[in-house]
Amino acid sequence: MSIHLLYGPNVFFALLGAGGVFAMFLSLYAAAPVIGAGTLDRFGQARPEELGWRASLQRKLDQADLDITAAEFVRVAAISGVVLAVVGFAVTHTVAGAVLAALLGPLGYWALLGERRDKRRQAYQDGLARATAIIRDSVSAGKGLRQALEDVARRGPRAVRGDFADLIDRLGVGIPLGEALEHIRNKRRDPVFDVLSEVLLVHERYGGRVAAVLERLADSTRRRTSVRRRVRAE
Repeated sequence: MSIHLLYGPNVFFALLGAGGVFAMFLSLYAAAPVIGAGTLDRFGQARPEELGWRASLQRKLDQADLDITAAEFVRVAAISGVVLAVVGFAVTHTVAGAVLAALLGPLGYWALLGERRDKRRQAYQDGLARATAIIRDSVSAGKGLRQALEDVARRGPRAVRGDFADLIDRLGVGIPLGEALEHIRNKRRDPVFDVLSEVLLVHERYGGRVAAVLERLADSTRRRTSVRRRVRAE
């Protein structure tokens, strides 16, 4: 068998077809594992060698705050890699070019997800700045903290309205404010919401004039998101 035959297009496309079949296999069978009570805690504390490849990838996606399952990431990355490999081989007529192009599939998809995450986080923090101002105005008008939170859930920015509606629902069934806020903090992992949560808890426990603190928090959040927008625009 000659070197030319070994690296010729027939062999390459045969390997590419096998890669496509493998990608289809992953898309069909790489379903997320069933998670029961207590599994998330063990999952977060497990060492990498104790996790399967799918669970390890899911943890990396979660740590990067990418809202996607490992199965979906593998499926899209594999399919895009196969497509780019075909394009790379068609352009360069070399296996090396095809391999390099295939690597752009998962790398490019990861970058795209990161871009979406950053935009989503910016919109959420913009919403938190407005939500903080609504709470400040409500408290300054003599409303209680519960009513102020309801104002955000009812007329706050869309990006945060759902979280505050969830917060009100949990308070309505008797869950303490700290526990209800902790649930959203764990879900969002957002530093601005963390600070807002601490301010709300201090106000609930000790009272006092919280409007000035909320005003400073809203201003600092607006400045932070404004700087981030300018950096992204440059």
